[in-house]
Amino acid sequence: MSRTSLVAAHCGICTVFWYIMDSFRSELGHDGYMDEIFHIPQAQKYCKGALWSWDSKITTFPGLYALSALAHGTVQSIVSADLGLFFGTACSVEYLRSLNVFLGIACVGVVHGIVQHQLGHRNSRSTMDTILMVLVCAILPVHFFFVFLYYTDTASSLFVLSTWLALMKRQYTISGLLAMCAILMRQTNAVWVVYMMGCAVLDMEHERDAANGSRATWASFTTSVLSNIASYMSLLWLHTLSVLLFIAFVVHNKGIVVGDKENHVPVTHWVQPFYFYSYLVVTSGPLWLSRAARSLSWRHFTLIFCLLSLLAYMAVEHGTLAHPFILADNRHYTFYVWRKLINASRASRYLLTPVYGFCASIAIFSGASEVHVRCRKAALLVCTAMVLVPAHLVEFRYFTIPWLLYILDKDSVLLRSNRAQLLSTVLAYCAINVATMYIFLHRAFTWPDGSIARFMW
Repeated sequence: MSRTSLVAAHCGICTVFWYIMDSFRSELGHDGYMDEIFHIPQAQKYCKGALWSWDSKITTFPGLYALSALAHGTVQSIVSADLGLFFGTACSVEYLRSLNVFLGIACVGVVHGIVQHQLGHRNSRSTMDTILMVLVCAILPVHFFFVFLYYTDTASSLFVLSTWLALMKRQYTISGLLAMCAILMRQTNAVWVVYMMGCAVLDMEHERDAANGSRATWASFTTSVLSNIASYMSLLWLHTLSVLLFIAFVVHNKGIVVGDKENHVPVTHWVQPFYFYSYLVVTSGPLWLSRAARSLSWRHFTLIFCLLSLLAYMAVEHGTLAHPFILADNRHYTFYVWRKLINASRASRYLLTPVYGFCASIAIFSGASEVHVRCRKAALLVCTAMVLVPAHLVEFRYFTIPWLLYILDKDSVLLRSNRAQLLSTVLAYCAINVATMYIFLHRAFTWPDGSIARFMW
């Protein structure tokens, strides 16, 4: 298989995306659903130039709305026509959802670029394997679902991954500008910018060690980073500036969210990282059957498992929280996960701690033992905790970016999995996507207030 196969695969993905988008248009019509009722009117205000009119219920930066207005104005000037002829009204629901689908398709291309880079110039994997690796990321059920609604998730993922890809290619200025855009899409992306800066430093250190024919120790690695910190910062100054500006905003704003602060108060939700690692392992289950995933000795694994299970128990005991939204909103699958699994009984919370410990053990400690690999996984753990622990609400979509950053790492199970594992994962995702899309579009129900409700992630 060759470049023709890649083009055919991308065309097939585009066709599927646009077909599903048309299904959403047919079933949902011109009405926004769930959080779209906040995002769509705000984007329409930006399209009309009302940049200072703001809905106090919106918590995120206005990056998506500004991008929507910019794209609308650019396309309209190019075609010299009113986009209302094609979408009913300027920045209509159809236009905004179409833009999000376009961003989702662009995200597929960025993922493909990252996979190719991580595999390296001496890539021995077939084109089919590469396509399957890209599909594993592109159709991850939660990520895939929100491509078709006007949410910030798709744009957020696109700009974070684009920042990472540009860093991999040593395009530091472009990456720095993309990092600014990523933070404008969602505030917590500032944490992922710091993580990616760390990855860039680790890559440069690893390349220096390889060129010298040496194997880094923790002491030599630390000494080298400290001695070269000025040169690294000169390359990553735009990223640093982005993060510093964000910190200044948080200090000035006295918090991270823009609006609806009463429902988004920072907490210490200690069990959230264990939710994430369990989600990571479960959603990529077939990939963990590879030999690379079983790199720990049983003695070491048992010790790590016991330690993390104990930490999970403490997190459950002192850091299990239930946001009022998750208790009251039966339109989300997390409502049923909480009610039927996590909180089925007082004991059920604790019975899950071995599962949390097992998933965290293999996710954090599997793979190569080199210093730079351990540092990357430790950095991802810290950054994931920084993003998730303050979040009161449990949302699967909050896990998407750390999931992608983990699974696209050069030492991840994705790149080491065989074709059978990749294909089984893709087929499982397809089945889940078909089921969740069908339920969302064709199994609506009526809420007590008379409104139409739909099941979603």
